[in-house]
Amino acid sequence: MRAIAVVLAAVMAALAPQSASAAAGSAQVLAQQILKRLDDFNAGKNPGGFEQFCADFCDAEFEHLVDHANEKEGVLDYDPFCQCQDVGGTYKIKSVTRLSADEYQVRMIDVRSHTDPWDFVLRPTKQGWKVYDLIETDKNGEGSLRRRLISPD
Repeated sequence: MRAIAVVLAAVMAALAPQSASAAAGSAQVLAQQILKRLDDFNAGKNPGGFEQFCADFCDAEFEHLVDHANEKEGVLDYDPFCQCQDVGGTYKIKSVTRLSADEYQVRMIDVRSHTDPWDFVLRPTKQGWKVYDLIETDKNGEGSLRRRLISPD
């Protein structure tokens, strides 16, 4: 009987929503993984470009949009995740902000090129926290990459 109670308690704990601190910790872990990948890319490690980045870090729908982006001429003529074309930068996480119970924003900057910051929007999935969108905040005002890939015109 005691064994059944222990199993039930474990199942209920697994099904319970994440606490705010656990969610923040998971979002922070993904933010650090993103930063490491960008730094590795800059150092010439982890080839595969933005398609591989997205395969590793993006939610399934966003990954599909990125995979098919260049079927339409010139939709992505740069790497949106590192905000670069051929050479990476020197990256830093400027902030990690909780937007809602299930959404965090990771603001990145390239301290070497002094480009405008860009934001990774993170949401939980069945596979853990993933990049849901990328918001470009530069002078061109591209905004949501997800929205742009859904409606490129």
